Amino acid sequence: MQKTRIGLLDFENAVTGLLDEEVKIVKKNADKIAKQTAKETVEVVKESANFKNKTGKYIKSIKTSTEKGDVSETVYVISAETDGQYRLTHLLEDGHSTVIKHGNYGKKRSTRAFPHFSKGAEYADRRIDELVEEIVNENK
Repeated sequence: MQKTRIGLLDFENAVTGLLDEEVKIVKKNADKIAKQTAKETVEVVKESANFKNKTGKYIKSIKTSTEKGDVSETVYVISAETDGQYRLTHLLEDGHSTVIKHGNYGKKRSTRAFPHFSKGAEYADRRIDELVEEIVNENK
């Protein structure tokens, strides 16, 4: 870094300029980390969904989206194109009660849970920490 002499009146502008540059770098890295983590998390969620999905629509509908102007990514199940596949997430993740007299589930009072989004959330928490640490160590 080159030493520059500035006058007292320009000090505020100089510091603000330096801070703005740093904010841009941090935001760029945060966007990169969010996108990479979301992409990897989608794969973890899909791999963790170890249940029979006859049509495959539910697994194919697990996607990621970017919030405009924010440093955030969302992993979700799309709704409009999947004929209500998004409604399955809660039932699959937590299991649900059954009506025994219908016979659809045999003689079980509830279905078993298939935690897949919770595994994705655990992965994302761990992976973000790893990626932040890598970037911080790169810039030392």
